[in-house]
Amino acid sequence: MASTTFMGDAYTFVDFPGSVEFVHDMRVALPAVDAAVVVCELDEKKVPQLQLILRELEAQNIPRFLFLNKIDKADSTIHDVLRVLQPASRSKLLLRQIPTFSGDIITGFVDLALERAFVYKEHAPSEIIPLEGDALDLEKTARFSMLETLADHDDELMEQLLEDIQPPRDKIFDDLSKEVREGLVCPVLFGSATRTNGVLRLMKALRHEIARHRGYRQTAGGQGRQPRGLCAEDHQYLARRQDVGGARAHRQDRRRYDARSAPTETRDGSRRCSSSWVSTARSAALPRPATRWHSASSITPRPATP
Repeated sequence: MASTTFMGDAYTFVDFPGSVEFVHDMRVALPAVDAAVVVCELDEKKVPQLQLILRELEAQNIPRFLFLNKIDKADSTIHDVLRVLQPASRSKLLLRQIPTFSGDIITGFVDLALERAFVYKEHAPSEIIPLEGDALDLEKTARFSMLETLADHDDELMEQLLEDIQPPRDKIFDDLSKEVREGLVCPVLFGSATRTNGVLRLMKALRHEIARHRGYRQTAGGQGRQPRGLCAEDHQYLARRQDVGGARAHRQDRRRYDARSAPTETRDGSRRCSSSWVSTARSAALPRPATRWHSASSITPRPATP
């Protein structure tokens, strides 16, 4: 777990490994997160594992991003990213970027929403370069495909595309933000985490699509809810989970949290979980919600089935 600030907003990230052994830990934390960043690779052998994670996110209608890592080691199959990864996602994958090459080496990317080309700088922000030549032709084709995907849920945008009217940039970003938050699309971004390539663009996407609209998220049942924060026991639990030698404590904590996190019926008929967890990509600069949530001590957990 790590906290940071970016462009005036505060964020808390919780890292869960993607292996199946950690699915339980991820599952109990998901009700409290605002968004998820799934780091993956362009490897068909790992698509089933990616599908498992995305199904959990889709079931709770959590906004999500795919960050295609190790882009510096990718080959020509990068052009097949949608063909390879789309089977893992029920929602439409949306390419936010396309790579640019110098020979066979990926040296940068084109942001399809901004219509700008960038060249990677190791451990430094990417540098804007002119968009021209073959990169310009590829950008026009890929951008139109992105707009068509967004237009599937926006009749006004569809009419503009059919009439060859260039939609305003603000309109594109508004549609992008809305459809990401509603789980209709899943943006795909590229980068190399070890070189910090693409990380800045990812943070900007989180800020625009998630942090600026923090505080309301649709649940799978269609009702809005407010994410909750960490309580003291949650901090203790996460600290104990990071202790490799704490296997026995982990088993004890799991049994205790399984009982606490069982849904309980409230007076209005809704179902809530008594445990509270950290929110990913949360903007602490915004005011906390006025909704009062029951604490763990004020809700009686559902009795365990013998």
